Amino acid sequence: MGTLAVLGLAVLCAAALSLGRLLELYVDWLWFAELGCRRVFLTTLAWESAAGTCGGLAVFALLYGNWRLARPGEAGAPPTGDLPDKIRKFMPWTCLAVAALAGLSFGREWRVWLPWLRAVPFGKSDPLFGLDLGFYLFSLPAWRVLQGALSLFSTLAAVLAAGAYVLNGDIAWEGGRPRLGGRAARHLLAAAALVLFAWAWGDWLDRYGLLTRPGHAFFGAAYADVHARLPGLAVSALASLAAALGLLVLSARRAPPGMKLALGLFLGAFAVRAAAVRLVPELLQRFVVLPNEIALEEPFIARNIAMTRAAYGLEAVRERDFPAEPSVTPAELADHRGTLENVPIWDERPLLASLAQLQEIRPYYRFAAVYNDRYRIGGRYRQVLLSARELDAAKLPSRTWINEKLAYTHGYGLVMGLVNESGPEGQPVLLVKDIPPSGPPGLEVARPEIYFGNLARGWVAVGSRAREFDFPRSDDNVYSSYGGSGGIVVGGPLRRLALALRLSSLKLLLSRDITAQSRVLLRRDILERALAITPFLDYDRSPYLALAEGRLVWILDAYTRGRTYPYATPFGGVNYIRNSVKVTVDAYTGETRFYAAQPQEPVLRAWDAVFPGLFRPLAEMPPALREHLRHP
Repeated sequence: MGTLAVLGLAVLCAAALSLGRLLELYVDWLWFAELGCRRVFLTTLAWESAAGTCGGLAVFALLYGNWRLARPGEAGAPPTGDLPDKIRKFMPWTCLAVAALAGLSFGREWRVWLPWLRAVPFGKSDPLFGLDLGFYLFSLPAWRVLQGALSLFSTLAAVLAAGAYVLNGDIAWEGGRPRLGGRAARHLLAAAALVLFAWAWGDWLDRYGLLTRPGHAFFGAAYADVHARLPGLAVSALASLAAALGLLVLSARRAPPGMKLALGLFLGAFAVRAAAVRLVPELLQRFVVLPNEIALEEPFIARNIAMTRAAYGLEAVRERDFPAEPSVTPAELADHRGTLENVPIWDERPLLASLAQLQEIRPYYRFAAVYNDRYRIGGRYRQVLLSARELDAAKLPSRTWINEKLAYTHGYGLVMGLVNESGPEGQPVLLVKDIPPSGPPGLEVARPEIYFGNLARGWVAVGSRAREFDFPRSDDNVYSSYGGSGGIVVGGPLRRLALALRLSSLKLLLSRDITAQSRVLLRRDILERALAITPFLDYDRSPYLALAEGRLVWILDAYTRGRTYPYATPFGGVNYIRNSVKVTVDAYTGETRFYAAQPQEPVLRAWDAVFPGLFRPLAEMPPALREHLRHP
């Protein structure tokens, strides 16, 4: 009865987790479909599921297969007590649980598997092995994950098999010494051979890893690494492989295997590893390199500098001398009039304080940041500062569910001022201001509503029966209804139930204000929105706003990156980066588009092969937006 209760509880927990996961997947499917990114969702889900399933099955076969071969309680001396029986009953479930966790881990590594399978060459080689750099950024991380898993689970399988033989009496202590039956010895020798094979594989991969790890004084392989540790790793790999083959030969013999010889092979491989990989390189470093460090390390430091510059795209940087003149002539001032007219006098902090006093208008509006940009004003290219008037739900006068989810759903408009002018009382000179926003010709704001932004937290429902606040006017308010295409349509009862469960909102299910035509806007924070679609990209944490053809559009800089570029010194855990992608998010509809700013960049090409059609050519970006890119 106790066993059945435990199994029943486990089944209920698994069912609850599965239901939660299915609801999450269903709502995510609706969200990706709304954005036109079904392929991204399906590809990610398919590969995550496939990698998780294959990895989980392999781990289960390895663990349970070794346990099953040992058959505790069925051979050798009979087990005593109830413990072996209970262990035998629960061990398949334990193996299954470990395999399930391993499968989840394998599935989460889809960002390693997919670029590996769609890898493209860099066209450049590393200075030590002469391998294409794509091997280090695409293949080596995948091989590392596989080797680490083999090493961990082969060791666990060997321990599991040994434990099983202890339970069934094939391994026992006699006279203070262990006694192994023939079947147990053969099995454990084969298991130990697999562990040694994993060691050999790891040592071989470590040869390439020398280029992607910190050394004594700089990043990458140094003198001692190249002249001692590199050959030492090769020797260690060969010794482990030879020991593994020796153990397999011993395990295949009909006669009882010689355990002293087997132990000698295992310890010999370990000793060779310690001497070749640890001891000899440290002795060389201490007694040869350190007394002559500058001379010996100079060529390797040069590699580090050159590869670091290449990794960060700094190869084209050149130093130039500009002579300083003691005076400036009127002619020079006239030649640089355009520059002088755009010299900023405003700092972000006092400007935000001024905007808060002059233009927030209501306490629930907030200017979160100031963005520097250039616009054509009166036929001239002028530098301006602009800021979005976003809604801060935390400052609503009454934070009820209706107010936060149905009524106060969006910010409104923006302010824009010249960087080099101030009013008679020291206030900024604003070109676009007030609610509704007004501005000169060319700076009209046709769609001022901000449903998606930096301060847009949590979900909201639009198109409901509740009056949706648009903007304040004198002592009254103006109300409107969302007319965009963004959001998930609530639809029928089942979809509504799924949304309510996924968002943990019973009121979403029961509210009479929400109809089948209402829309639920999810992931309204623009950075969260972009990351949900492309978690394999790094993002600049400061999205900026652009006014283009009367619409407010957020622009984000996205970066392809790597952590295993040879010899390149890392910064923030990354040692290869390119500003390869530009992302735009419409503040009204939430439409999110990705543009390839550097379409020939290898990492982006690999992801473009994984998700064809996701990254549009930069030429397809509307010109009114393209001219506002910070790093075109």
